[in-house]
Amino acid sequence: MAMPTTLSDDDLARIFEQLDVDKKGVISLDILRTFAKQSGLEDLGSLEVLDFENNGRITFANFVKGVRTLQGEVPETPRIQRRTVEPNIAAEDANGINSEDETDEDNSIILQHNRTHDTIRENDRSSGGGSELASHPDVMLDVSSIPSDQDEFEPLSPQSLASRDVDADSGWSSKHASQSSPRNRRTSRSSSLERQIQDQEAKILELHQLVEDVQFEHRSDKDEIDDLRAKCKRLEQRCAEYEAQLDGVEEQLEHSRVDEMNTTCTQLRREKEEIQKELTARCAELEESLATVSSERDRLKEDHDVLKHSMREEQQVTKQLRLHVIELQGTIAALETDREQTIEGIKTQTEGALEASLSEQAQKFESEIEELQSELETLRHRHAVEMKEMESQRTALEQELQQAHQDHKRLEKKHSELERQLIHKGMELAAAPTRDDESLAAQMSDASRDDLMRDLREQEERLRQQQAYIGHLLNHVIERIPDVLEIK
Repeated sequence: MAMPTTLSDDDLARIFEQLDVDKKGVISLDILRTFAKQSGLEDLGSLEVLDFENNGRITFANFVKGVRTLQGEVPETPRIQRRTVEPNIAAEDANGINSEDETDEDNSIILQHNRTHDTIRENDRSSGGGSELASHPDVMLDVSSIPSDQDEFEPLSPQSLASRDVDADSGWSSKHASQSSPRNRRTSRSSSLERQIQDQEAKILELHQLVEDVQFEHRSDKDEIDDLRAKCKRLEQRCAEYEAQLDGVEEQLEHSRVDEMNTTCTQLRREKEEIQKELTARCAELEESLATVSSERDRLKEDHDVLKHSMREEQQVTKQLRLHVIELQGTIAALETDREQTIEGIKTQTEGALEASLSEQAQKFESEIEELQSELETLRHRHAVEMKEMESQRTALEQELQQAHQDHKRLEKKHSELERQLIHKGMELAAAPTRDDESLAAQMSDASRDDLMRDLREQEERLRQQQAYIGHLLNHVIERIPDVLEIK
């Protein structure tokens, strides 16, 4: 079976950790062959050629390079090396100190990491053997599940690796489904408390996941630091040799080379200080985040306990209320029967009394109706006589009103005729010539004007008399016959 092409660096690191029984950063060729047979990956057996020291063991870097070569990829240095250390790298690099493939730039970078991690190692020693993050119980790696040399290894593949995550998620969901199924039958108060408990449990799970991520990141940083420390040791040896060589160099060497080395060393010191500051800040941040996560987890656990206690109290109260409701239901049923019996008795009594009172009221109403009918006949006869008299009066008043309207129209015509004559007279006076060359206004203000004013006053007096007479007639008619307004 060919190597799958979907294995990531994390999957390879997980496989290597399982095969690394001694936790020395190397795996045995016998264990690798057994794993290859059980997994059906016969190509892994060809990785034994990577045992350059002929000691029957392979390092993590060589393992990753070999797997990537079998997958048809260009081998690269793994991004994360979990808990793997290469103890034989120092010997390999010690043999190749004088190789021409390494450049001065590579040496400067490695020397910089060497100095940085020496400082970190000294800080760890001075602080009591490590940071709180590495010694925290929640960050420690559980290695009890890793098999020994005699155990059979489970064949690993991308499908089996993915199925582990799916089984874990399904187990968690089935657990919570079994817990939430009986809660649907509880009261609304209990349901809300259970929902809060579920939310708290979800937060706790998220915090556990965050702790695992912090643990994994810290472990990865620790592995990188160990790797860099080993490289730094090698570079220290190389630097010591370079210094010894520089002491014995002849005076013919160019001073420019010496100045360049001094500049490079100064630059490396500065970079080393910067990297040291960054690593120190990173460790502090990780410790702070772990402390925050731990405090948050403790607080959530306390809230979870409080909610559980309150939920138990609510359940007890709910049981008591249910018993009380059952008692009240029995009492209500008894009261309902008593009420129905009482209503039946009252109904029979009220029906008899109501029938008697209705019969009495019916007789009384009949006698009153007869009296009212006799009074109605009398009023009808009397009203008929009065209506005849009022009809005759209304006819006479209508005739008088028509005569008054005719007189009013005749007076209006006469008034308009007088106004026309006045205007005509004024025009004649305006057109007539004057002997003494007087103005037209002076001619109109002579004796003819007095006549005109007198006629106008007479007309106004007649109109006022006629209007007063007509108003008197209308008031008299309206008072005697109010229906005239509706008829008009």
